Amino acid sequence: MRRQCRVQMDLFLPLTQPGDLSGADRQKAVALLQALLMEAATKPAKEPPANGKKGARNE
Repeated sequence: MRRQCRVQMDLFLPLTQPGDLSGADRQKAVALLQALLMEAATKPAKEPPANGKKGARNE
């Protein structure tokens, strides 16, 4: 019995054309994107511990 190869979907190709947003929907999307970007920019990144340990454990 011969094995069938599956075709892998290209994840970078859009499945459909993006729809045009109305003015109000576009404004909501831009405001949400701005809020998310500001939140990401203001949160400090988690830095790895300086002593080389992965973190505190319950022992």
